[in-house]
Amino acid sequence: MWKRLTAALLAGLLAAAAMTAFASCKKKNTTADDSDAYSENTVTVDYLRAESKDADGNIQRDEEGNVIYDYFRFEAIDSTSTRLVEYRSEIMGAKGVSVIRTYARHAVVIPDRFGERTVTEIGERVFYANSSLTGVKIPDRVTTIGAYAFALCSDLAALTLPASVRELGEGAFSKCVSLATLTFAAASELTEIPENAFYECKSLAALTVPAYVETIGDGAFYDAESLQSLILSEGVCKIGKMAFFQTAALTSLVLPASLTEIGELNFYGSDALTAAGVTASGEVAAAYVEGLNLK
Repeated sequence: MWKRLTAALLAGLLAAAAMTAFASCKKKNTTADDSDAYSENTVTVDYLRAESKDADGNIQRDEEGNVIYDYFRFEAIDSTSTRLVEYRSEIMGAKGVSVIRTYARHAVVIPDRFGERTVTEIGERVFYANSSLTGVKIPDRVTTIGAYAFALCSDLAALTLPASVRELGEGAFSKCVSLATLTFAAASELTEIPENAFYECKSLAALTVPAYVETIGDGAFYDAESLQSLILSEGVCKIGKMAFFQTAALTSLVLPASLTEIGELNFYGSDALTAAGVTASGEVAAAYVEGLNLK
């Protein structure tokens, strides 16, 4: 009898403990605003869901007038900074009760803070192959953009890299085929454009690489087929192999005296380029251009 009673009591205690743990898990994963508060930012332990707004603070809508919502998930780096690790968009039904779809072409303003932490990094592949992204505003305290973070964003048309960015991952903006305008902020800490960073960005028409960039990696602007004007500022020291391979539309090229190394196959396939369109300062640049045998 005592054995049966003890077993029954133990079973009851285990069941109660299981219910408490289940309730605790449910509470931890419940959003602060789970019912109808989609009109304001909803914050949980690690993510933010908010009405999508443009750079002027206007709420963005799809073609049918439905409000677009941005979903950002963050991962704390330390007590003062955080990393964006996931993004998606949602178009909600009436009163935000259901997701109609997850696609709507729009520009994204990345939050500069999440809770008490500053957003300082954009993780690897966060916006990878996001065909609805037409533009992005990167916060001016972001220091790192991970590998392939914006690769294959086929509708991304313009980009400004803020001065705070000092590290780009490999292929960060590769195959952004609609990217026509690329602007580097003044007084930046970025010293290297890495391998394949803007690989097959086929719509770039003009590019000025600023003086603070010392190295341009292998294949960085490979197959920039629309590039007509390229200026490398005094201070650029190294161009990796095939960094500017297959730049078929190139007609104007400025190479600085600061260059100490130019990798193989740069400016090959630049059929529109003539000797009259090139300004090459310094021995390394002049010798390389001479080897191109331009008309």
